[in-house]
Amino acid sequence: MPNFSPDSPAHAGRGGASGARVATSKQRAICDCSAPERERWSARQFLCDNPTMIWLRFLIAAIALLAAAPPAPADAVAEFYGGKTISLLIGVGVGGEYDLQARLVGRHIGKHVPGNPAIVPQQM
Repeated sequence: MPNFSPDSPAHAGRGGASGARVATSKQRAICDCSAPERERWSARQFLCDNPTMIWLRFLIAAIALLAAAPPAPADAVAEFYGGKTISLLIGVGVGGEYDLQARLVGRHIGKHVPGNPAIVPQQM
């Protein structure tokens, strides 16, 4: 970090006591380009050297690879459950709240399983 204090060596012999900031030769070399050139440099530096942007580019590449992967086939699951009967075991007494909820779930869950198996509720 440059030292712009009035007592710094950069101000020696240049009216350092006046408090005016004097740029070092390195700072002048960086700032000697035109304004559009500086904007391009800062944008390139932001996109290439910024750790956050490097991480973001990696994340975008990983998402693109995952999106390009083929989905897993559900045909094997549908083949397995197709035409089968699944017993839904209910471990509470008949007519209770949990019994009614289990029977309600059993009535509709077969439509959401690949192969649409028949669901038969049974009391234990």
